[in-house]
Amino acid sequence: MNSEEMSVAQALIKIQNWIDSGAYDNAIKASQEILEIEPGNQRALALMKTAQEKRLTDLKNQAPENPSMPTSTQTQPMPSPAPAPWPEPEESLEAPFENTPSTPTPEQNNWPQAEESPNDLRDFTDQEKRHLWMALLIPAILVILIGGGIIWALSRQSQNNQTSGNPSINLTTDLSYLEENEVRVKALKVMQSDIENFKLENGMYPQPSQIEDLVGKQIQDPRHGEIDKSGQVFAYIYGVYNNLEGENQSYILSALFEDSKGFGNTWHPGNENLVNFPNARDLEAENTIVIGKSLSSEDYNQESIIDTRQSGPKVKN
Repeated sequence: MNSEEMSVAQALIKIQNWIDSGAYDNAIKASQEILEIEPGNQRALALMKTAQEKRLTDLKNQAPENPSMPTSTQTQPMPSPAPAPWPEPEESLEAPFENTPSTPTPEQNNWPQAEESPNDLRDFTDQEKRHLWMALLIPAILVILIGGGIIWALSRQSQNNQTSGNPSINLTTDLSYLEENEVRVKALKVMQSDIENFKLENGMYPQPSQIEDLVGKQIQDPRHGEIDKSGQVFAYIYGVYNNLEGENQSYILSALFEDSKGFGNTWHPGNENLVNFPNARDLEAENTIVIGKSLSSEDYNQESIIDTRQSGPKVKN
């Protein structure tokens, strides 16, 4: 076979045609020449084997049915058939051998091709997808964990810095002032009821000197005599006033209500406006009196006011 004029793939097609037409010798010779070029060409081996088997079958069919057994002297060697000349290709093969594929494509041969299972392809694709997802998911989880750890550490550091700048941040604010305010409201309501009943019986409100006998000396503010941060004294104070209706026709019964910052705010259960009674919390006025233990300016002097302002609101240890 002239390798420069015919490619292996086209030669294999030609060999198949020779086998189909009965030119077995041509097919065998051409297959051998291909195997010299490509020893591992399975298609050439298969075609050569097929041509040899069919040629042997034809020779058996051509032999006489009852041939006489010749003696050894009569045995004539069978002349080997002369090799048939290599026929010229029917079509001009202009493509050089080295530019043609050494292995025939599935479209150029007739033997069955191994088919890939669709399930195998799908499984392989799913496996690749799983690997891809794992490759993306693991870095994402690491980023989240590292980022969360950094944020948590920065948050803790910020809290520690705030705590070091303000030592009282770790202390729980004492809410007992709210309970004390509730006690003040109840006490003022009870004393208000007694004062109103006194007026119903006497036509006027009691004098400051009469208030102790009316409500008793045992009632007094929970922080009686203490000073808030603004310098006001914690105490129940009663003040009586004259008006157009007559003598002792109005009164102010007040208490100092503490807030969370340690400041006191005056409150009373009546309807009067405290602006009209500027001395309602004046312990030195003649028309006012402290309910409970008597207090004077010496009990809440300037030194005690300063100390109270510096201490600030109470907190639990």
